[in-house]
Amino acid sequence: MHSQIVTTLFIVDERQRSSVIDESQTNFSPIQGPESSSKLRLSTFSSLRHRNYRYLFASTLMASGGNWIQQITLSWLAWDLSGSALIVGAVTACRGLPSLIASPLGGVLSDRVERIQLILVIQLTLGLLALGFALVVGSGHLEIWHLFV
Repeated sequence: MHSQIVTTLFIVDERQRSSVIDESQTNFSPIQGPESSSKLRLSTFSSLRHRNYRYLFASTLMASGGNWIQQITLSWLAWDLSGSALIVGAVTACRGLPSLIASPLGGVLSDRVERIQLILVIQLTLGLLALGFALVVGSGHLEIWHLFV
C-alpha cells in the first residue's frame, strides 16, 4: 500500500523512480503529468532570470539588511546609554509603532500616487533621518530620548 501511495503522489525521473520503488510490488503504472517526467527540473532560482525581479530582490535584500543593522545598533545604543532592558524593549516597540500607524495611509497613497515616486520619497526621507541620527551620534550629543524619535 505504501509503495502505491508513493508512486501516485510523486512524479519522478525514471532513474530516481527505480531506486525508490520496487515495481514488482505494484500492479499499476505511475501517473504521468502533462509533460514528460524527464523534463521536470528543480526551478528554485528561475525567477532570477527576470531583470526586474533581480532588481527587486537585490534592493529588498539590501533594505532588509540595513533595517536589521539599524535595529541592532539602536538596541545596542539604548543598552549602552541606559543599561536597562526595559529601555531597550521600549525603543524596539517604538520603532515598530510608525509601521502600524502609517501602513493604512501608505496603502491609500499607493493607490492614488505613482508607486515609484512614493517609494523614492519614502526611501529618501528614511535616508535623511538616518543621516541626521548619524550626525547626532557622531557629534556626541546623543541622549536616550533621541532613540525614541
